[in-house]
Amino acid sequence: MRFVRGRTLEDAIAAYHAAGEHKEAREVELLRLLQVFLNLCQTVAYAHSRGVIHRDLKPDNVMVGEFGETLLLDWGLAKVLGQPEPDADLLKRTVSLPPMSEATQTIAGSVKGRPATCRPRRPRG
Repeated sequence: MRFVRGRTLEDAIAAYHAAGEHKEAREVELLRLLQVFLNLCQTVAYAHSRGVIHRDLKPDNVMVGEFGETLLLDWGLAKVLGQPEPDADLLKRTVSLPPMSEATQTIAGSVKGRPATCRPRRPRG
C-alpha cells in the first residue's frame, strides 16, 4: 500500500475556518479549497465514466498534498455498475455474532458505511 502524505480535506476546511480575521490568508485558502474540490469532482466524474461509484465520499477520505494534489482514498465500498456485489449471497443470510456482543444476529451487508456519514434514506411511496 502506498504511503500518502498530506492532510485530509476535513483538516484543510478546519484550517480555513481557523484563519480568523486574516482576509488575504482566508482568500488564498478558499481558492486552494476550491481547486481541491474541482480536482475531486474530476476524479469522481472519471470514476463514474468508467462505471465505478465510490459510495463513501466524505472529507476524511480526501487527502490534500503539500502542493495541492488531491487524492480520493478508501474505495472499499466502491461499486462497479453492472456487476453483482462481491458477497451478494451473504446479504440473504443471518450471521451470529460472538456472545460478548449485545446483539445476537444481524444481516450482513444491510448497511454500508458509518451511521454518522450515511445519506438519509427517502421514504418510499
